[in-house]
Amino acid sequence: MKLTLSHGTIQGRSHDTNEDCVKTIPNTRLAILSDGIGGRAAGEVASRMAVDTVAEQFTAESSVNSDAFESTFVQQTFLRSASLAHDRIRELADAKIDYSGMGTTLLAVYFGVDQLTAIHVGDSRLYRLRHETFTQLNEDHTYASNRKLRTGYAAGYLLRSIGTEDIFEPDLISSPIAAQDLYLLCSDGLSDLVPDDEIRKILLSKVAGYEETIKKLIEIALEYGSQDDISIIIASLGE
Repeated sequence: MKLTLSHGTIQGRSHDTNEDCVKTIPNTRLAILSDGIGGRAAGEVASRMAVDTVAEQFTAESSVNSDAFESTFVQQTFLRSASLAHDRIRELADAKIDYSGMGTTLLAVYFGVDQLTAIHVGDSRLYRLRHETFTQLNEDHTYASNRKLRTGYAAGYLLRSIGTEDIFEPDLISSPIAAQDLYLLCSDGLSDLVPDDEIRKILLSKVAGYEETIKKLIEIALEYGSQDDISIIIASLGE
């Protein structure tokens, strides 16, 4: 099944640097997005470390393993690479005072023959558009998403992230894919302010190319008043 990957990212109006990081690797059918925590250089460093570690480990392991791209292999590789990223970020945060407390969200998706496999920590979102039905496939790891904890806490406060705790608890996701599916990965600079139905309408509008769709989504987020970094990946599945 043909896969087209497109991405874009911009620095938020309230930030000195872009603390998001995105990477797409078409030949391994991999898309990765992270949103750094810690402010200034720290968040930028954490997000880049997470994305680079997952990309490097996934590429290295898939090139030498005969079972590469099987669902179990992908899940295990995601877990190993995310754990390594977590450890590396923790070690650097402990070693340098400027990086103390830094961390990041992580969303990595592999598009296989008939299903996707993803690993997710934090509040970066994975959506699917299929036959005009727009569905969020992962769950935000925030106080707002936890009914037991949402009262009295900031809605967007993260319950889970990479690098900020002694251990991390990622979610693994598997979902069947089909020709003509469209998948959206995004940071909360988009999803925190723009309603899902507005995002859906833009994805359905069929503007000239997915790069233009990404630009339109960023424009809408800014119109809604987003001050945060905005990062987007669109994955389109053909026949």
